[in-house]
Amino acid sequence: MLPAASRVTVRYDDEAKVYWATSRDLRGLVTEAPDLQALMARVLAVVPELLAERRGRSAAATRRRSITVRFSVEAAARLAA
Repeated sequence: MLPAASRVTVRYDDEAKVYWATSRDLRGLVTEAPDLQALMARVLAVVPELLAERRGRSAAATRRRSITVRFSVEAAARLAA
């Protein structure tokens, strides 16, 4: 069965200047975008595709009709001492 909620971890790659997302709950989720809002939209667009693929592999996965996606943003900053 699909989880009721999935956590998506968002990070920023300062060198590439992109936000990227992965999830332990949603196997195969790896996507990036130039800003946080675009990344969240991209994740929400990709998740149904991942779930449809997962349903194809497991009949039990079709039982859940909706899923909550929780975004967790990891950020770091370096300051001169």
